[in-house]
Amino acid sequence: MNIRVIFAALVATWGWQYEAAGLILSHRGTAENVSISLPDAPTPVERHAAGELRRYARRITGAGICAPVRIGRDAELDEDAFRLRARNGELRIDGNGRGCLYGVYEVLERFGRCGWFSPTTESVPPADELAVPDVLDEVQKPAFRMRTTSWRTARDNQRFAAKLRLNGYTRPV
Repeated sequence: MNIRVIFAALVATWGWQYEAAGLILSHRGTAENVSISLPDAPTPVERHAAGELRRYARRITGAGICAPVRIGRDAELDEDAFRLRARNGELRIDGNGRGCLYGVYEVLERFGRCGWFSPTTESVPPADELAVPDVLDEVQKPAFRMRTTSWRTARDNQRFAAKLRLNGYTRPV
């Protein structure tokens, strides 16, 4: 058998691993019937994270959020770390500091196939639904406390830097 055929089959299988329906966050043609829950006295970053999830879900599916999503805090996590947890028909994105925002961008990149290449260039492919696996429980924490680049565009644009999970030389979002 041709090695290219085998390689293509493996790449295709790996690339579509999350295609099976799980917890559907947004579905084309479905009205937004739930709100994104935030903690009491939400921080500006937490409000921004909820807004980004809502905005990109609309861009991906043309519809709002249709499953319970809770953005919260987790005292056990380090700054900028986040936890994604899908359980009982609800998605929780917990983090401290910018962690919850980084968690939202992780969901959008992995499950919505979004990509951010510059402040003015991004990829938001349309899809019928935005879904996460039914069973999801993972923690991601940065390997380095400060993450930055010499690319001035990323350093000078704090919203773009947050999408890349960079935190050096920028003001808070």
